[in-house]
Amino acid sequence: MVLILGFSFAAGCTGSPTPGQVNPAETIPAALPITPLPAPFVVTTAASTELAVIQSKGAGFNPGTGYTFEYPGNIAVVNGVYNSVGIVIRYSDGMEYRFDARGMGGSNVTLKPYNIFPSPAYRGQYPTNFIILDGMRYSTIHQYNNGADWWVATSDTIVGPDQAPLHSS
Repeated sequence: MVLILGFSFAAGCTGSPTPGQVNPAETIPAALPITPLPAPFVVTTAASTELAVIQSKGAGFNPGTGYTFEYPGNIAVVNGVYNSVGIVIRYSDGMEYRFDARGMGGSNVTLKPYNIFPSPAYRGQYPTNFIILDGMRYSTIHQYNNGADWWVATSDTIVGPDQAPLHSS
């Protein structure tokens, strides 16, 4: 009986592991804290949209008269409908000249000719071109397209509200 009791007490005891034996409690590493990776920051940029285009013929003296200094061309609204569309040219001294094309736009590209008459003193100078759409001023990006200078206003070239009305009603 003593032997049976001794075997039953020793049944749960184990000795030190033999050289080929591995103790499972020693091989499991402690759990490491989980550090979540930050979620990637996704920036979605809206594609730039062309709104209007100036097709400039450049400034110069009118070949018909030989003496009228003018800045002729066409303005096209390529995206949207606007109650008020205009062109502003500004020279380096801050002087601005304007053309009011009135309302433009719609399902088809609308094209209107324009003619601005700056002072002949600006001969040989290149103005900065702006397009005004419903009271908002857009700077323009120069493009050379099939032998003509184009000045394009896009949705991301907005400058802000125009300070002077194109026309009074």
